[in-house]
Amino acid sequence: MTEAKSGSAAIYAWLRERYGLDFRSLAAFRIATASVILFDLADRAPQLRTFYSDQGMIARYVFDQSLSRTLLWPHFWSGSPGFQSLLFALSALVALAMLVGYRTRLATLLSWVLLCSLHFRNPNILNFGDSILRILLFWSIFLPLGERWSLDRRRGRRGAVPESNAAPGSTRILSVGAIAIQLQVAFLYFFSAMHKLGPQWMVDGSAVYYALSVDYRVYPLGLWLLQFPDLMKFLTFASLYLETIGPFLFFVPFYSAQVRLGTAIAFVALHLGIAASMRFGVFQLVPCAAMLLFVPGLVWDRWRKA
Repeated sequence: MTEAKSGSAAIYAWLRERYGLDFRSLAAFRIATASVILFDLADRAPQLRTFYSDQGMIARYVFDQSLSRTLLWPHFWSGSPGFQSLLFALSALVALAMLVGYRTRLATLLSWVLLCSLHFRNPNILNFGDSILRILLFWSIFLPLGERWSLDRRRGRRGAVPESNAAPGSTRILSVGAIAIQLQVAFLYFFSAMHKLGPQWMVDGSAVYYALSVDYRVYPLGLWLLQFPDLMKFLTFASLYLETIGPFLFFVPFYSAQVRLGTAIAFVALHLGIAASMRFGVFQLVPCAAMLLFVPGLVWDRWRKA
């Protein structure tokens, strides 16, 4: 029995070292995610009356006023611009608490509730980035985001990390929440690639060209790139292959830290390139924040020694 326990403990330790999430990466992810929420609120605030009040494009009576919707989601409690402004301010305060790591788990939960409420109030102006943000924020509730670089840690309010999940002195955690959020990110990319099976992606490689041809979304850099059709074709196939293969690279059992870091950098480069070329709001910022989860501890160790 003792040998079996020691064997399972060794296997678990091996898995944690390769697929566990570093506390410092979780802290960086927390800061980045909270910053994205604040940026998103600032971006939506000028259109608050138009998009979220009863005086705008969709009054609350248009929705099914079921008991669950009315009671659960604060943005349905009142349609006045003043009340919606208070909710925006509350969302910003909660996001700031998450940013600095003050009562982190509670701040993360409240941020998720308020974000869902905001999105459900007017689903007509959402994009895929909003859905990703909600999903990642949900799984974040089950992660010790305040274990590093937080007021909670400074004040002695450590995150609840079971000893079975984080060994004494270890900077990594492997838990159900840690596994779930990694798989969630991998699934998002893989199934996104599975939807790109049309000839624009698989045959002639014209998908990026057509995307950059949408005038109202494209930035000057995107217009400049349209001059190079061969580059457009290369970028189309490169992004497709990265989204197809990249999710599996996050879980290779050899040179895990190096492969994870290289894959995360490639995805960040992809999203920053899109963000610099086209107007998508937080769409491209959310995956960049998610990539911080895969930054291995060796990066933080070297950064601290630098």
